[in-house]
Amino acid sequence: MQIRGTIARLIVASLFAALPGISVAQTEPAATTPSGAPMTQDDLPDAALDGDLLAVVVFDLKTGDKTAWNNTWVVMTGGKPTTRPLGPDDPLPIGLDQAIGPIFKMGADRFVYGVSIRNGSADLTLCFRLPAGVSENAANVWLRKTIPGTTPFEHDGAWLIKHINQQSGGKPPVLPLSPHANDVRQELNCRGDNVPVKIVYLTSDSLKKQMLIGGPPPAEIAAMANLYWSARYVYAGVKLGAHPQVEARWVAPDADGADAVIKEFVATCQRLKQPGNGGGLPQFLVAAFDQCKPVRDDNVARVSLGQKELSNIFAAVVAASMNPQNGGQQFPQQTPVAADWTPTDPAIDSTSAQMRLIMSAIAEYDREHQSLPAALSDLVSDKLVPGAEIFHDPRTGKDDGFIYVKPAGATKLADISAPAKTAILFEEKDGNADPAGLVGYADGHVGTGK
Repeated sequence: MQIRGTIARLIVASLFAALPGISVAQTEPAATTPSGAPMTQDDLPDAALDGDLLAVVVFDLKTGDKTAWNNTWVVMTGGKPTTRPLGPDDPLPIGLDQAIGPIFKMGADRFVYGVSIRNGSADLTLCFRLPAGVSENAANVWLRKTIPGTTPFEHDGAWLIKHINQQSGGKPPVLPLSPHANDVRQELNCRGDNVPVKIVYLTSDSLKKQMLIGGPPPAEIAAMANLYWSARYVYAGVKLGAHPQVEARWVAPDADGADAVIKEFVATCQRLKQPGNGGGLPQFLVAAFDQCKPVRDDNVARVSLGQKELSNIFAAVVAASMNPQNGGQQFPQQTPVAADWTPTDPAIDSTSAQMRLIMSAIAEYDREHQSLPAALSDLVSDKLVPGAEIFHDPRTGKDDGFIYVKPAGATKLADISAPAKTAILFEEKDGNADPAGLVGYADGHVGTGK
């Protein structure tokens, strides 16, 4: 039985940063920052540190509350952060609400999971800490929905614990505490308490053997993968809110090793950009690498990603999301950016990203209802967007800055015969759709009007 839903989305979201070649960091110096005190059992239970550890992920849902997650998403899409704290019933933006929304609804204030490798398969340990007085009923409902037929959470003090084999969904055998447990506790707290998402990826000869059971990595990333296995560890941290930052540090054995990581990272990116690269990575992820500019700090290779870089990556991800498959039906697809394209106006870039987000929500509505929405307000009532504030146009400053035009004669997106030429979203001007402004088309791309 394959694990599905929320767990799969969370694993993809956090583990994609462990792909050899990704090293993202905050703007503050990494190697010179003193470490905080190691995490205690109250913040990181032993249960998440069992076996041959590949990764440990910590979500602090108090520092990184629902409002912080919402504002991170909104500013990355060119919108305005909310000044009103989100309540328990307020939805998060599309994508986030499905992935992490259920965890907020269960009332957890901390979520930790560990990934260990055994016989080439991943064993997951999910750990939720509920505040005193919060019922665990919602947590067990979430667990049954995510892994049908499973037994309820086990207890370890204040923690709810679930050990799962990713492939079978069954409970893996009890494994001893990892010899790296103390190091993980130290490194996960090296940036203090104001980083609500922290991840440590570990390397070892035994892990390498387990991970390569399925064969060697593609030739395009093989050199980067070999460097990964010689690393001491890779750390990632995320600051949320109106000024998001993402950090990771590739900690090499020495300064020469860090230089080798940077050199090979650049070379790998160039190889992956070639047609038919065979690396198996989606093109939007390859494009995201262009936002990463690694530098060396002693034996650490690091990259700084702020709001601008994260917004560019988000735009690439949204573009890819506009082309899901559902029973062979083709949905809107973002047209590729020309190779010679350069940004001409940050306001245009922000508004284009906002429009792509709205059109992604329109596509999601179409998938769920097999029909196009009648109005943009349907996206709000269906909780596909966080609220009407998503319709703020960063370029014009208008709160009701976009006008949706449902194509005549089209019930659903599949009815549109020429989606690349069919405009469905316009900027607003004098109460009307502005054909001379930015225009969103049914295939997902945004262009300038006539």
